[in-house]
Amino acid sequence: HNQSEILVSANKFREMEIPVDNIVQDWHYWGSLGWGPHWDRSLYPNPEDMIQQLHADYDLDFMVSVWSRFDKQTSFYTEMLSKGFLINGTEYFDPWNPMARQLFFQYLDDALFSIGADAVWLDATEPEQDFQLNKSIYLGAGNEYRNTYSLEVSRAFYEGFVGKYKTRKRPFALTRSSFLGQH
Repeated sequence: HNQSEILVSANKFREMEIPVDNIVQDWHYWGSLGWGPHWDRSLYPNPEDMIQQLHADYDLDFMVSVWSRFDKQTSFYTEMLSKGFLINGTEYFDPWNPMARQLFFQYLDDALFSIGADAVWLDATEPEQDFQLNKSIYLGAGNEYRNTYSLEVSRAFYEGFVGKYKTRKRPFALTRSSFLGQH
């Protein structure tokens, strides 16, 4: 998909009087740049203006899907690796590490919130691939903390967002596998 398709869809929803409050940009907005929270400008030449237009012209919020993994060719991966913030032998950041959580939020803020995005979909946070299985994480043995991965990724977003934006914006995120009482 691309910037034009999003704006055409928003316009069509309004023309047809379909009650929509939010547009979600799922994955691949990074195009050929590699997995990570950055915009391929060949597909999204001006995401800042696109989001502003969604807000001003269509009264729509904008959510972007993000992952806690980074392709090896990205600067995100290189920086996380150099700081020891990746789960050993994987492309996933270690959300149990408070400094890694801060850096992860910084990536989200730089690419999304600073240009007007309203929310994130913290995708693929369920422990489906067991990438921390038999690995060391910041807190110790990854096996012991398996079910808290999505909680810690959500924490990275929440603490970063509230810390930066205070009460100006309400933090809003979706995730596939956090639940009440999770620990």
